[in-house]
Amino acid sequence: MGAQKNYSPFRVVTVNKFLTQAEKDFLITEQAQENNIERAILRAIIDVESSGNGFYKKGESFEGKCKVRFEPDYFEKFSGARPFFIPGSISTKEAKSYSEYTDRNAYEQALIQSPSSTILASSFGLGQIMGFNYQGVGFNSLYEFSRAMESSEYDQLLAMIKFITSNQELAKAAKNKDFAKVASLYNGKTYKEVSYDKKLESAYNALSRNLLVKS
Repeated sequence: MGAQKNYSPFRVVTVNKFLTQAEKDFLITEQAQENNIERAILRAIIDVESSGNGFYKKGESFEGKCKVRFEPDYFEKFSGARPFFIPGSISTKEAKSYSEYTDRNAYEQALIQSPSSTILASSFGLGQIMGFNYQGVGFNSLYEFSRAMESSEYDQLLAMIKFITSNQELAKAAKNKDFAKVASLYNGKTYKEVSYDKKLESAYNALSRNLLVKS
């Protein structure tokens, strides 16, 4: 039997689905040094996006599955149809404010209706990378991307790094600690509605103090 082809462009060794905090810190530090970006910035993005975990923890709903946020309005844009489980009394944009229309369960329901549109319209893992960025973060297909995101925090982390470093403007903003610019390029133009820049700066400041104490 021939050797199995790796589906992820990043995977060179077998890794565990879950990384320990020490493993995450090591990989983040390694990537920060390699890309000349302060590690506290990368940690802050992860903390704001996923609370530091790419999979739902033990005891949580969807335990052990990849953290996903489904975006109903993007699904409608990509598929040309509304998600079947969202009532006609609210718009898909309004539905984004309700967890039952954006959580993992909504994602799994939408997969039944249109798998490709669902993946394109959802964000995944530690860095909450949107599926429509799959080529930009190094994958040949939506299937490879979603399979990698469901497989390990290692793949999730490196996809996030690729997303940042492949965008020169975003990478520069991260290096300069321009939180508003990072927020705009990473989270979108509506970042102020959720105070993304303030959350990012607060997380960075807390992490910087903590890392300074430990060093």
